[in-house]
Amino acid sequence: MPQGGDLPIKGNPNTSRDKRGEKGKIIQRRFYGGDGKAIINIDYDHDHGAGKPHGNDWDWTQNPPVRQPGRPLTASEKRRSK
Repeated sequence: MPQGGDLPIKGNPNTSRDKRGEKGKIIQRRFYGGDGKAIINIDYDHDHGAGKPHGNDWDWTQNPPVRQPGRPLTASEKRRSK
């Protein structure tokens, strides 16, 4: 199974997992959909020109699945990311 960084690309349905940096601060949060597949990463520690934090959607039509380029978070995603 391909990995997307240190977090698995499949997890428990409708959950999220956090990746923490050396000092324990959250640097990435991955959300999983109802089927357990990663649907979005929220990155907190860097900026791809999409702001900080920003989102990266997952494209499961590709084999292996591909994390899409960074994009600004929606208002709903901003609330969920806190």
